[in-house]
Amino acid sequence: MLSGLQVSTFPKLNFSNFDAFATAIGCEIPSGLLRLQCLRNVSASTIRAYTNGPNSSLFTPGVDK
Repeated sequence: MLSGLQVSTFPKLNFSNFDAFATAIGCEIPSGLLRLQCLRNVSASTIRAYTNGPNSSLFTPGVDK
């Protein structure tokens, strides 16, 4: 062990916004390839309707810092 070095850890990933979005548009499958496949089959109009609707507060513009 080297003295003075700090061991870094990776932050815990948070996919709660993505999970809520996937569930809202009908892809309630647990995370993984099946959910991704489900999302790929969702029409653009369905996604647009959700993101423009009243429940899309998860998707608000933000500025990178």
